[in-house]
This record gives sequence, structure tokens and C-alpha cells, in this order.
Amino acid sequence: MSTAAPRPHRPRDLLNDPRVRTEIVALLYRNAAVGITMNLLAMPLVWLAYRDALPPTPLIAAIALWVTLQAVSAWNRAKWIELGAAEQANGETSLRFLSRARWMAWLLAIGMSILLAVLHFAAAPATPALAATLALIYVLGACISTLVYLPQIKTFSTLVLGSQATLLLLRQTPIEALVAVLLIALIAGLWGYGRRYSEQFQQTIVLRFEVQDLLAEQARLRAVAEAAHEAKSRFFAAASHDVRQPLQALMLNFHALRHAQSNERRAGLLDAADSSVSALRQLFDQVLELSKIDAGALHVKPQPVVLQTLFDTLDARFSVEAAAKNVWLRFAPTTATITSDANAFERMLANLIGNAIKHTARGGVWIAYRPARGRIEVRDSGIGIAAEHHARLFDEFFQVENEARDRTKGLGLGLSIVQRIGALLSHDVGVASAPNRGSTFWITAKPLATAKTEQSVVLNAQTSQAALTFPTLEHTRFWVLENDRDVAQSLAAFLRDAGAQVELFFKPEDALSRAHDLAQSANAAIPNAVISDYRFGASLDGVASLKKLRSVFRSDTPAILLTGDTSIKDLSRIDHELTGAPATTQLLHKPVSAEELIAALNSLRSTHEREL
Repeated sequence: MSTAAPRPHRPRDLLNDPRVRTEIVALLYRNAAVGITMNLLAMPLVWLAYRDALPPTPLIAAIALWVTLQAVSAWNRAKWIELGAAEQANGETSLRFLSRARWMAWLLAIGMSILLAVLHFAAAPATPALAATLALIYVLGACISTLVYLPQIKTFSTLVLGSQATLLLLRQTPIEALVAVLLIALIAGLWGYGRRYSEQFQQTIVLRFEVQDLLAEQARLRAVAEAAHEAKSRFFAAASHDVRQPLQALMLNFHALRHAQSNERRAGLLDAADSSVSALRQLFDQVLELSKIDAGALHVKPQPVVLQTLFDTLDARFSVEAAAKNVWLRFAPTTATITSDANAFERMLANLIGNAIKHTARGGVWIAYRPARGRIEVRDSGIGIAAEHHARLFDEFFQVENEARDRTKGLGLGLSIVQRIGALLSHDVGVASAPNRGSTFWITAKPLATAKTEQSVVLNAQTSQAALTFPTLEHTRFWVLENDRDVAQSLAAFLRDAGAQVELFFKPEDALSRAHDLAQSANAAIPNAVISDYRFGASLDGVASLKKLRSVFRSDTPAILLTGDTSIKDLSRIDHELTGAPATTQLLHKPVSAEELIAALNSLRSTHEREL
């Protein structure tokens, strides 16, 4: 069934648009100038032509009325011109002056009809036909100048030509009756002509505004793109600097380590190297988190969250850090329960609290839920932030007074993560701060209840080092698919130290070929688990390789997928592909620490029916 084409806008509909209406009013008053001038110049000629054919009193009265109406029209036009562009564009103003234009059309048409009626009764040689001719000339001129607005055309043509046609019919002569019929036909023709061309004129005005809107939107999008490009450049410049700094330290520490003469010196260098690696890991983790949010791969599940439970967890987490800086940390007791994702909301508050402690040298940090304002506030007595910096506080890598990119002051990604997670959970985020007066960061959260409830949400506990016991992987076989030889060898050595048997593949095609060979053997030693990189630079990536290997072995073959990708496209694809994957699939983002790999191996071992 075909869909009917949309009906074009009628003139009445277009006049509802203030911009179109303003433009039409401006055209009417602009064109009125020529009409007023010509009509005033014509009056002396009318007087000279008819002074001997008519009594002076009615002729002078009709001409005086006409001149008066022209003066009123000129005054009305002057009032419109006096208005500024902004006031002319006001919807109520344009509507008022459009109404004035309609009334002036009626008055001018009546005045012209009266003047022509007086001329109609003039004695020879000024015949009624001459008056009709003057009426025709006037109406055609008026219609041309008001072609943009149909009601004006109808008013002038109907009143002026109609009155002349009536007077001609009353004379009851064939020739004058014929002229009257022609005038009536002309009225109908002007109505049809005026309708068609007024619509076209108004559509032209609409198209002009649409082009202006498109150009404005294009300029806006260009500005957005340029701002995004500039932000991207700042992002990569800051990220590059923050990556190079710990790498530089790491390289120098390893160089010094080669020549260290004592165990104490080696231990100190290893601690320094570990600090640099931790800084790199923190940067990669936060960039990854931003990418996951942008890719929609950070899954949140809104549910009731008891704030006091969350406060207790954060208090235990940050109390030592606050004490080390000699600042107090206080959480106001609350019985409120909000709707949010417990883990994501904890990350938001943790970032704000960590920042507050970091930038507070004396005094303390106070966290409370303000039910009257419907938000959680994190207040500190720190250095404060000037108002001109508030707009950029949530930009990536932006830090007030850290142009040198001192990483001990943080990376400048925490607040950006807070804002993006907040947008994902419909929590508004804001700040109120001034120099030397501390800062208040807040997150909006509507309460579910004001009384304490037994319904609680268990927060994911931080993985403890005690739980990360190294797995025993004796008599287990791993296939490692990794095209980077250094990473592959390190991973294989890690697994072999745990007693595992490892088979390395640098291309997924080689692993698939080996799998098909094993499938044809009755006593083949198939792998107990597969660890695969995501990107190989070949036709198959890690996800496709795992699917093909599982089709040869078992659909629930345990697997760990490693990826260093942070692009939105790749993260979205991995998230989509793994959504329906077996529970024995673990996704880890490079760089992966030994503790994370141990936790993933333990998880696979506990969830799969065959022990690794």
C-alpha cells in the first residue's frame, strides 16, 4: 500500500511560523512605499482631469479622503520601520502589524471605491469606462505589490472592481454590462492567480529559512566537529605525555637495575618500576572505562541501593588514605535508599571522595545525602576551584594548575568518568566551588524510601590478595593464540610455571588446522582451555577463532579473550559477541596483571565441570 505524499503547507499554516509572518509583513510594508507615492502623485492629475466634469465639492471630498488614507498608511508603515529587527521578529508584534495591514487594505479599498464612484458619474468626455479603467490599473498595481498575501488581493479586487462592476450594470447599456462582466471575471481570475502565486512566494520564504537553518546547523556541526577534534587532540596529547612519563622512568630504572650492586638497590629499583607500571595501568584502566561507557559496553542494572551500606564501604576504603594526610573523613548517617547501579554508583562516589582527599591539605571531607535537594554531596575544605574552570572540570585530562602533568596529582580522568556514568544512570553531576573556600561536588539521586529497609544490595568486594592464590595447573593443556611473540612467550612461561602444558599459535589459522587434525584422532589431547588475543591482523579475530575452535572441540570449552582495543566499534562488537557466549568465557583488557589472570583462571576452574 503506497503512502500518500504529504500535503504542502497552506498559506494560513505558514503564517503560524513567526519568521514567515515577519517576512510577509516586512514585504507588505516595504512595497507599500511605492503605492503611497504613486497614489499621492496621481491625485493632482485626477483633479486636473475631472475638475470640469464634476462638481468641486464631491470631487474634493473624495480626493481629501483618499489623501488622508494614504497618510494613515504612511504613518502605519513608519511605525513598522521604527521597530528594531528583534522587535519586528517578535511573534506578537508581527501578528499585530499583519492585522493592521488587513485593516488598511479594507480602508484603502473603500476609499478608492468611493473616489471611483464619484468619478463614475462625471460628464463627458470623462466616461464611466475611464473610471473602470482607473480602477483596473489601481487594482492590478495593488495586487502586484501585495502578491505575497492573498487576503490583500481579495480585498482590493473584490471591493474596487466589484463596486465598479455594480455601477456599470446599473447603467443598463450593453457595452457597460460587458465591461462589468469582464471585471467580475477578472475578480475570479485574480483570486485564483493570487492564491497560486502567494503560496509560491510563501514557500520561497520558507525554503529560504530552511536553507538558513541548514547552513546554521552545518555551522553548528562544524563547530562541534572542530571542538571534538580539538578535544581529541588535547586528549591524545595529554595521554601521550602521561604514558611517556612512567615509561621513561621504567626504562631508566631497568637500566639502573642491570648495574645495581646490592640487593637493597635492586629492591628499591623494582619498587620504583612497580610504581611506574601501576601508573601506566591506572591510565589504561581509566581510558578503557571511558571507551566502554562510550561503546555502551558498561552494563548497569538500576536497583535499590542502601546508601548507608555504600557509605560504610567507602569509609573503610578511604579512611586510611585520609588519616595519612591528617584530614578527617566523615559520612553523615542516612536511612535513604536510592535507585542506581551499586557498583557504578560506588565508582562515581569513590572518584569524588578520592579527589576531595587529594586536594585537601587541612580540615576534612564530609559526605552526606541531602533529601531536600535530592542529591549526595561531597564537601571538602580544600583549595577550591575558580568559577572560570567549572565548565571544563569534567573534560578528559583537564586539571587546574597541573600544566606540567604531575601524575602524583592524578590523571584528570576521574571527573569525566563520574559525569559519563552519571549520564548513563540519569544522575546529574555538578560542582560549587570558589578559591580558598573548598568545593562541593554533588550527584542527584531520588530516594526510594526515607526509612531504613532490610532490602540491601551487596556490593562487589575488592578482590583481596589472599583470594588470588596461584592455581595449580598440572596435567592441564592450554592453547595460547597470540601474534606478539614477546607477549606469547611471557604468557606461556607464566602458565608453565604453574605446571600447565602450553601450545603456542601465532596465527589463528594454524590453531584451527591443528584442531581439525586432533579431531580426527581418537586419543587426541585436546586443550582444556584457550587463551586468545582479540586482534591478529588477519581475516579471523579472537572472537571468530574461539567460535570456530569450540565448533571443533566443545561449545563450552573454557576461554580467556585478551584485548588491548579501546575503540568504541571494537568494544561494542566484543560485547555483542560475548553476550550469548558460554559462561566459561572471560574477557580481560590489556595490560593484564598477574593477579587478574590468576583470578580469571580460578573463575574458569570453578564454573566449568572439568577442573583445569
